[in-house]
Amino acid sequence: MAKEQLLAMKQVNTDEKYYPRMKWGWQTAYQYAMAMKAGAEFPAIEVAKIDGKYHLLDGRHRLEALKMNGEKHVQAMINTSVKTFDKLFLEAINRNVVHGRPFSVQEKTNIALRLQKMKFKNLEISRIIQVPIEKFEKFVATRITTDVKGKPIPLKKTVRHKASMPVEESFEDVQDEIHAGTSQIVLLDDFITLLENNLLDTKNKDVMKRVEKIISLVFALEREIRK
Repeated sequence: MAKEQLLAMKQVNTDEKYYPRMKWGWQTAYQYAMAMKAGAEFPAIEVAKIDGKYHLLDGRHRLEALKMNGEKHVQAMINTSVKTFDKLFLEAINRNVVHGRPFSVQEKTNIALRLQKMKFKNLEISRIIQVPIEKFEKFVATRITTDVKGKPIPLKKTVRHKASMPVEESFEDVQDEIHAGTSQIVLLDDFITLLENNLLDTKNKDVMKRVEKIISLVFALEREIRK
């Protein structure tokens, strides 16, 4: 059951502990925001009220798009059948897995870890995150590492070589700074293409600061390799 209600933005809790998307995509939210400004209509977001607070169930990018447009309120469907945080998490997965931006591999791994803590069997989890059961164990094992305290950390594709290699506590914050969900080879090839074809914006001071830092780090890496 659900009823529609106008909520203030600050009433909507987007705590990632209860929501399957680890991060929202700025580009997707911006596209939604521009479409809204042009008159496009979007469905209301969906929330559930637990312990007296409204928690997001579906619609993170719509919510962020409205914020970009300076809106102070949001139209929300209040799901009255969801009364626990475990149920909230499961329902949010169900909503997000069938529409919107597909879950990233990192998000699927994070969901699998959460569901394992909730005592779900691997067969059930594989169905929920849409990974064939015969590939499930390898899928998870090759996409997580642990920090020095034993906390499991889902890996982005860019640093997946760190799977099963213990990392420092700071690793998770560093990984969050990596925006691209692609391999290091692709990232490096793109940079090489810019260099080989004289496509770097050398008049951009911010670009050149980064190039100087890259040069410094490459020299440091070379010295380390030659030891």
